[in-house]
Amino acid sequence: MRAKLYSFCLTLLVFTLFALYAPFLNAKLLLSASGKTLVNNSGQLQGTVTDATTDQALSGVTISLLDGNKTIAQTTSNKQGFYQITNLPSQEYRLEASKVGYVNATLYALAIHESQPKYLHISMSRDKFAESKKADDLASSKTEPPKDTKSKTANNTKPKPTTETGYGRQSKLSFSAIPTSPPAAPVPTKSYESISKAEAYYVDGIRLSKNPSPNPSRKPLELTAIKIPSDSRSIEVGDLVKKHFEGGGAYTLEAPKPSAGTLTAGELSDFKKWDLWQDIANHDLYQYQQKWQIQPMQRYTVQLVTESGFPIADQPVKLLNKAGQTVWQTRSDNTGKAELWANLYSKNDTTTKTDKSELISGKNEQFSIAVNYSGKEYKVKKAHPFHKGIEVITLDAPCYAPPVADIAFIVDATSSMGDEIEYLKAELLDVIARIKNQNTTEELSLRVGSVFYRDLDDEYVTRTSPLSTNIDETLNFIRNQKSGGGGDYPEAIDSALSVAVHTLNWSSEARARLAFVILDAPPHEDPENFIRMQNAITTAAAKGIRIVPIVCSGIKKDSEYLMRSIALATNGSYLFLTDHSRVGNSHIEPTTDKYDVNKLNDLLAQVALQFIKMPNCQIPIDQQFVADSTVVDHIFIAAAALNANITTDTTQNNGNKTYNDIKTIELKLYPNPTYGPLTLTANADIAELYLADVAGKLIEKYQLTGNKPLQLNLAQYPAGVYFIQYPSGQSLKGVKLVLLH
Repeated sequence: MRAKLYSFCLTLLVFTLFALYAPFLNAKLLLSASGKTLVNNSGQLQGTVTDATTDQALSGVTISLLDGNKTIAQTTSNKQGFYQITNLPSQEYRLEASKVGYVNATLYALAIHESQPKYLHISMSRDKFAESKKADDLASSKTEPPKDTKSKTANNTKPKPTTETGYGRQSKLSFSAIPTSPPAAPVPTKSYESISKAEAYYVDGIRLSKNPSPNPSRKPLELTAIKIPSDSRSIEVGDLVKKHFEGGGAYTLEAPKPSAGTLTAGELSDFKKWDLWQDIANHDLYQYQQKWQIQPMQRYTVQLVTESGFPIADQPVKLLNKAGQTVWQTRSDNTGKAELWANLYSKNDTTTKTDKSELISGKNEQFSIAVNYSGKEYKVKKAHPFHKGIEVITLDAPCYAPPVADIAFIVDATSSMGDEIEYLKAELLDVIARIKNQNTTEELSLRVGSVFYRDLDDEYVTRTSPLSTNIDETLNFIRNQKSGGGGDYPEAIDSALSVAVHTLNWSSEARARLAFVILDAPPHEDPENFIRMQNAITTAAAKGIRIVPIVCSGIKKDSEYLMRSIALATNGSYLFLTDHSRVGNSHIEPTTDKYDVNKLNDLLAQVALQFIKMPNCQIPIDQQFVADSTVVDHIFIAAAALNANITTDTTQNNGNKTYNDIKTIELKLYPNPTYGPLTLTANADIAELYLADVAGKLIEKYQLTGNKPLQLNLAQYPAGVYFIQYPSGQSLKGVKLVLLH
């Protein structure tokens, strides 16, 4: 019995030794088979391989050294993630690391020298593209109405084909915003982790660090497979790496950390293009009205002002039917306007497009608008739909700007956001800091909070940081969040909105309550999800919470319609990431006629400040926002700033002199004051001309040809002071206009 046990142990020991030695034997056999002599070839490469997400050792990773297309040596990492190749001739190799389910890592010009062992740590990123393919196939198999080929996009052309994988992502360490050419010379940086005399170089946008004194006990930085462009499966570092790999030592590659000002985005305010939205919603996106059971079409707008013409903010307003029942309720915004909706939700809607047109025109229904202020009721007995004009109610109230503004950031933190969430966090941190810093000259209490969410059955559904003037608390909360979970396409956005609207501690009095919702997927389509979603939208409007969706890669047309509808229902705006930054997967173009491309952090700050800004009660309203107004920045991105070729879809000039070619613009408008009709002329083409209200909010956009007068009729707008503005550099210049009734 003892002899058998001894024999068994001996056999087990032999197999164990063989298993440990096999990778090195395999490498040596390949060297022998290649005809290389093992004598006097003492170059050595060793290191470890880990998972970039979990930092766990990876076994079974094939490490190959190639000379051209010929494999010189090959081995496989063991259970501890360790690999070693010995007896290597002194020369340069191409290293390739591969494992099923992971993105290949390729490194050129790896110099191996005799008697100088080289240590290289490799961090493998999971191949999210491959992992999500099955999920994509499953998602695409679901019945979805075909897209309308009449979709209007930039420059009135059909949308370019895009890949809507939804959640095929790179790992958190992958980086796609890579310059197209390497810098002219290596850029030295400070050492890291107290490594004395460490050197760092930037090659093809990747930080290359050299540690002349390898220390296996210290966790090295990572050699991460990086996708360039999004459909590439590995990075190949060029010849410039060659000189940085001379001599011994440990070498690593590190992807640059995400920074603010990287992501690009556009904005759609369907309020400003109301006729276009009606056309889109009734044609291009019509099929999604019944799917989401929401149709923001029957719009009623009212503006509340003091007797001196100042806007009245945060005042409750109701839309009532003939029976006196509340159809919709909201609160006036910082410009005094309130957006009200009739028949917003539709269940099993069978109304034809013709019937909808009659609903929009208000032929079949009659509504009234009611405001209660200081115990007195102000009422518009027969409210007109928006296309017939904006209702105006003058209250016996003093000019007052509530000294509080609440901003909440609601963020999808599922795995599908992995390609962009670190960049988004950097953008949010920057925007919060900018808004805080710009709030030094005004007595305004800024409160910021956040909700991160995933999906049902994940580690968590929602995590919250309450609204607080302690902005650092929110900043730290955002910094500590990571992406994970999810799996199917829909996520728990309905739960996140419900938590944000119902449980966050919104101020009872505020000039603005903003909820920026960052997401790449819609809610689930179960009845309870629809109910929760509609309840959150209705409550948000009643509380005066303006929802601003920011959609990321993976969003589809059905979700675009839903998010634009939510923005309209809550008097918000719709933002969308674009491909110009080269970060993340492909982003669909919105269904519209044209849009501007901005840096996301600039756009977020612009939208936030536009929704917060109020006139100074100490200065007469007709003396504010006259010339050189910077209330709203009109930002254009230069292609050089993004290292990308950008074709903007803003209105193009016809080749004549433009306002950029002429130092002084002679813009004339008459009659001023006007009862509605207005004629504008200029001594040059003005590609983008805006009508703005007293708070700087852009209402309409026009194009003026220098040799042709522009005829407008502003009778639909309430009496008051407006401005005709045009961009000049990074600000807006304008002329004051008085509208009478």
